[in-house]
Amino acid sequence: TTFIGFNVTPETTDPIVNPPLKIGGKITPPKKVFDVKPVYPAAAATAGIQGVQILEVMVDDSGGVRNARSLRMTDETLVIEAILAVLQWKFTPVLLNGEPRPFVMTVTVNFSTDPGPRVPTGFSAAGTPLAAGAEWPTGAMRVGGNIKPPMKVKDVKPVYPQAALDARVQGVVICEVMVGPDGKVQGAKILRSIPLLDQAALDAVQQWEFTPTLVNDAPVPVIMTVTVKFALD
Repeated sequence: TTFIGFNVTPETTDPIVNPPLKIGGKITPPKKVFDVKPVYPAAAATAGIQGVQILEVMVDDSGGVRNARSLRMTDETLVIEAILAVLQWKFTPVLLNGEPRPFVMTVTVNFSTDPGPRVPTGFSAAGTPLAAGAEWPTGAMRVGGNIKPPMKVKDVKPVYPQAALDARVQGVVICEVMVGPDGKVQGAKILRSIPLLDQAALDAVQQWEFTPTLVNDAPVPVIMTVTVKFALD
């Protein structure tokens, strides 16, 4: 696997006093307070190259992104532009025992050749958009009957979009997901949409992990329905 990434500041040999926290569990995702859209490379747009770039970022205790690397990419030029944009993002600080701490989290950057507004429909294992009516790969088994739902072992809460908060939009987004033999979510699509919340739901769901499902003692991919709830305080 090839990883592409950048640091804002040079690497140092100084010991890490406060190692970055990992977002998840009791460490809730922060809110993005400053957003920069990526530049769509003309050559990629002309060639119809698009897709969702998944990045892991390290954010310092002031909320600034210090470094980023690609976890899943559809095109190298898109990854570079995604990272250049993400390095300018700002987040609310994450507090532990009342003190701001650096943290690590996963973010997504979408490149689409469709110039109009688009309701996110999902993502595939390759990071490309997944149409709402798209068929899952053959061999995946649907949960039900003798196929028991797997247990979630890693949960990531969705980041509530500021636009949805401002509009006081809440509700439950229903997704259909494919969980791979290793228990990681390999694809997801929206079954019941709340447009302002769909992308946040997908961003969270794609980071969930489950216990592998065994059939005849062999792990198999499974398809099941999950829900992501957004509630205003």
